[in-house]
Amino acid sequence: MKLTTKKRTAEVIALPTAESRTRRRNGNKRFARYRPPVLALPFPANLERRKTKAGFDIAAALELNLDRYPSREQLLTLLFNWLRSAEELGLAARRPDYADALERAIEIVAKAASVERGIDLLRRA
Repeated sequence: MKLTTKKRTAEVIALPTAESRTRRRNGNKRFARYRPPVLALPFPANLERRKTKAGFDIAAALELNLDRYPSREQLLTLLFNWLRSAEELGLAARRPDYADALERAIEIVAKAASVERGIDLLRRA
């Protein structure tokens, strides 16, 4: 198809349609349509890969604060502040396992060779 004007002549080229892109050269069009893989199943929305333990995950909390408190002394200060706040707010009396987890984390981080090793030991304990 050609369009002509006074000054120029232009040729209109048909763009490929979705049908022409899915057609195979030597095959049936029926087999060219998209099919999702058989093994691709959607993941459930509430999939939890990490095994949850009973109690408090102090290692995850320390890992989240590792960029703000990179040294052992700063992490120990953070743990002592969490323990003191729990005692002041009465959380230690209501949830004694939280206070015990903080005290255990203080002992492990203080004895560990490095901060990362202490967090790893807490995660495994």
